[in-house]
Amino acid sequence: MKREFEVANIDCAGCASKLENKISKLDNVSSCNLNFIGEKLVVEIEKDEETTVDNILKTIKRFDSDIEVEIL
Repeated sequence: MKREFEVANIDCAGCASKLENKISKLDNVSSCNLNFIGEKLVVEIEKDEETTVDNILKTIKRFDSDIEVEIL
């Protein structure tokens, strides 16, 4: 199942790439694409569980607490 997030306040493409790599390593995440310019994060989740979504949100906040995320 694909989940989309709107992500704002990422400082650079390098930061976006690092965040994308961290999210892609989470359990139940089969793919992850963070479009820095479009401010969109698309994650393919193997099992659509709230714990997986919560882990994604926690990873983003741990990476940078100033990043704003909205689930679309």
